[in-house]
Amino acid sequence: MHCNNKPQIFSATPMVYR
Repeated sequence: MHCNNKPQIFSATPMVYR
């Protein structure tokens, strides 16, 4: 997860948000 700095909620959201 390169977005490990983001909140945990992002971890649950699909990568489509990128």
